[in-house]
Amino acid sequence: MTQEPENSVTPSELVARARELATLPDVYFRTKTILEDPTSSHEDLADAIASDPALAGRLLRMANSAFYGRPGSIATITRAVGLFGTQQVHDLVLATAIIDSFKGFSSSLVHPREFWRSSLYAASAAKSLAEKCDILDSERLFVAGLLAQVGLLILYQELPSQMREILDAAGNQDFAAQQRKRIGFDYARISAELFESWQLPAELVSPISGHTQPSAAAENQLETAIIYIATQLARAKDQGKTLENLIPLLDDGAWRITGLSVEGLEQLGNDARVLTEEIAPVLLYQAA
Repeated sequence: MTQEPENSVTPSELVARARELATLPDVYFRTKTILEDPTSSHEDLADAIASDPALAGRLLRMANSAFYGRPGSIATITRAVGLFGTQQVHDLVLATAIIDSFKGFSSSLVHPREFWRSSLYAASAAKSLAEKCDILDSERLFVAGLLAQVGLLILYQELPSQMREILDAAGNQDFAAQQRKRIGFDYARISAELFESWQLPAELVSPISGHTQPSAAAENQLETAIIYIATQLARAKDQGKTLENLIPLLDDGAWRITGLSVEGLEQLGNDARVLTEEIAPVLLYQAA
């Protein structure tokens, strides 16, 4: 007999609770409006970003970081916008806005800074793997990897006892599958519903939505597989698993579509570690 889920709350109810605590700042929506206006300029975008000193400072630090290869050469927001390009500015503003919006979440199951550092490792792995798969828009995969597991923060806060049981029982089992078994859905569903409610770009939401079951993805299959591999690699790192432990657990379809080898996965982990060390002081310096 199939075990019935132990939880009665719906994903929509959890997302509604989350939205009461986590809201995107006005500067994100001003930035989005400017980017959608074909008559706007880089100066308009820079002015909107400059209205939020914390965001402006972070964007400048990122532009001058080793991650982007131009340490100390970008002095103004307008030049930073020119360096990144409009889409990447949108995604970076979005990423920092979401990190800041979840400052009010707390749980004994995870420390926020550890969560975001793990997410940053997943983001770095996603960017590196996207480049290896010849995806030109690797920065968007970076942001998708960073945000993919936001649903976990909501589950940890809203369903702590169930999530504690799932964490204790997970072991070498599929973490997301255990969530679907015990509560009827997994964290990717929560992440996707939240981001859809915020009307985030479909190119971001689609691979996030399907990444816990990549072989079932109907669209954006390569991007979905990349986010799956990246989050699995990050979780294995957090748990101290070796690649020998991880590889047998990986989805065959995701392994195949990304064309990874054992050596490639090992290099991917190394690349992700280096990228994380480069960008963490800039992106996460204000994380709780």
